[in-house]
Amino acid sequence: MKILLALSTFFALSLSPLAAEEVSPVGRELFLKNCQVCHGLEGLGDGPGGANLNPAPRNLTQRPYKYGCGPGPVFRTISQGIEGTGMPAFSTALTEVERHQLADYVFQLGRKGGCSCSP
Repeated sequence: MKILLALSTFFALSLSPLAAEEVSPVGRELFLKNCQVCHGLEGLGDGPGGANLNPAPRNLTQRPYKYGCGPGPVFRTISQGIEGTGMPAFSTALTEVERHQLADYVFQLGRKGGCSCSP
């Protein structure tokens, strides 16, 4: 079991951010399942579940993000959530690998919005 955990951690940490034109299909699937209800289908912060949240869900196509840009800070936000907002922690709901895949996808949403920051 320890070997499996070590391998999955190594795999997750060795994931490189996707090129600007690539979109993670697994990350998108995870986004649609877990995030789109508040952040909207395209990450614009316009999902029906976020209509009454204060503060409103972030438009993920615009930067800078509160805790920094790039898959690392996004991974941390997905894992820990943001206290005082509607952003929950997904550290128990998603595996580490899934959180990295989701972070890569969210990072790409920002790239689609014109952000050129590097990971």
